[in-house]
Amino acid sequence: MYTVSHSLTEAGLYQQAIEYDETTVRLTSSILGPHHPNTLSARNNLAVSYRNAGRVQDALDLGKRVLAERERTLGPHHPDTITARHNLAGFYGDAGRVQDALDLREQVLAERERIQGTDHPHTLTARHNLATSYRDAGRLQDALDLSEQVLAERERILGPDHPDTITARHNLADARRAVAEALHDRDT
Repeated sequence: MYTVSHSLTEAGLYQQAIEYDETTVRLTSSILGPHHPNTLSARNNLAVSYRNAGRVQDALDLGKRVLAERERTLGPHHPDTITARHNLAGFYGDAGRVQDALDLREQVLAERERIQGTDHPHTLTARHNLATSYRDAGRLQDALDLSEQVLAERERILGPDHPDTITARHNLADARRAVAEALHDRDT
């Protein structure tokens, strides 16, 4: 879902996006309450805006709080909770906490498969993100295998020209290059 802050971010207006999201958090919290799902969504959007602006620690801190609150109020398996877990994994990756990101990505994929099925677009995205986390963790063969699977699934489900399929094709090329470079480095 595109938000005003997303549009501001795409225009390179990071501080304006943060200010918009901070205002939204203040308003939803005062009108709906601090634990309302819409307030939690606004906080989640603010964490993403922090991340986009390079404020990784702020994103990580807020992302942890959003996840904890969503688990408490919505339960651990609610789609919004899974989205918060997904975002927190990205924040961990940005902070260089590769294993924490990988652990959450595995949880997100398992939950998406169980709740939404193996062919749902969110499940495909979770699988794609896990492949990226494998690559970041140096698990290059796992990254390559999963990237091949994601591309095949996206081609089958979305078609060969869908933007997500094109992204999967690009990421598979990156995974293949990483494996080739690792083999080259090992052999030299």
